[in-house]
Amino acid sequence: MLLKYQVKKIWNDPIKNFICFLVLFFPCLEIIYNLFDLISREAHVLRPEFMCFLVGSSTRISHVFQSIVLWFFPLYSLLLTSEDCIEERKTGIRNIVIAKEGKKKYIKSHLYKSFIFSFLLIMLMLLINMALVYIIFAGGKTPKYDDLMLSLRTDNLLWACKNGLLVNFIYIIITAAICGLISMVGTISAIMLVDRKIVYGITMLFWFAPTFLSKSLLYVFQPFTEYSLSFVAPTIIGVFVVYILYISGWYVKEVYFDKKSI
Repeated sequence: MLLKYQVKKIWNDPIKNFICFLVLFFPCLEIIYNLFDLISREAHVLRPEFMCFLVGSSTRISHVFQSIVLWFFPLYSLLLTSEDCIEERKTGIRNIVIAKEGKKKYIKSHLYKSFIFSFLLIMLMLLINMALVYIIFAGGKTPKYDDLMLSLRTDNLLWACKNGLLVNFIYIIITAAICGLISMVGTISAIMLVDRKIVYGITMLFWFAPTFLSKSLLYVFQPFTEYSLSFVAPTIIGVFVVYILYISGWYVKEVYFDKKSI
């Protein structure tokens, strides 16, 4: 019931609805750009699986669209699912809910809301994009790489190119799951730390720090490169472990060790 109420608050907020619309819109905008780009250059159409949002098939501006959505996703998630935690403390609503439902249920409901909403938002965005791509660019035959380039790359890339739909779907699930977790990081930070500057700073640090690793988090979001999932698996596992430990640590501390009201 509490979770349903919190999700309903998001849907009833016009600003948050607009943010959701922007997140869903940018992949569609990329399709429009790619379509006009192909027409203007009279270029050959790639196979649909290579035109999906995560692939970044355009050499000009597709990566800009990716950056706007994925690089800054923690900001969107903070505005969508974490700001409520800060506002509820300032207005005193949090104390009322905790008195009625309990601290454990209060924190859990916010964390569940953050993960589910962000996970589904990214999943929906990428699945809509993939569905539109397969319709609009149906019949595309040109591979992303020619035979010479493929011969210089790895067996993993060859396998990925032959199983494009499956690979795209796997990357979509992984991307959505990581976005859901960073949303939870922002929410638990908002519940515990309250100060917006600290909350936003910590969340962005957790998001960007893994991108500077040799096996960068950015490789996790882009299929059909020379970097296979097995190559970036340590980064995926590390990100999941660190995020979950951070979330769990704050949760355990507050629920089981801090008996005073939050």
